[in-house]
Amino acid sequence: MNETATYNQQYYEQHRNTINERRKSKYQEDEDYRQKAIERAKEYYARNRDKIRKRNRKRSMVVFPDGHTERALQISDLGERIGKKPFTIRTWLRKGLIPDSPLRRSRIRYYTPKMITVVANALPDTFRKDWEAVSEKIERGWERLGVYDSDVEVKSL
Repeated sequence: MNETATYNQQYYEQHRNTINERRKSKYQEDEDYRQKAIERAKEYYARNRDKIRKRNRKRSMVVFPDGHTERALQISDLGERIGKKPFTIRTWLRKGLIPDSPLRRSRIRYYTPKMITVVANALPDTFRKDWEAVSEKIERGWERLGVYDSDVEVKSL
């Protein structure tokens, strides 16, 4: 970090409260400033929506009976791995084309990284899929992982 950046950082640390009070009063009093601030915030959230959503998501872990844990991922993570949108995966689940995750808490489906690998490996690259074979392959893979065990829990961090 160069000297100017260090100086600016120190200045801000020392004058943070004063600077924030000025911003608040200007925001309340100046309509143009307020509109520009709102527009900047909208642009920032539009550019960084995915990062913000992932950062704000609660972290959960899957706890297995033998004591080992794995990170609990959601349907969007599954979609990223297999190149499909969560809407498509939910449609497949609703139609019964692929098995539903046995790891659920309230209405949220959870997947371990290994479960996602099983799904990714079970899906062929072709447009026409033998859904029955895909579903059976996923279920067998998940059985080997032990996720159907009744003692497997999803816990928030």
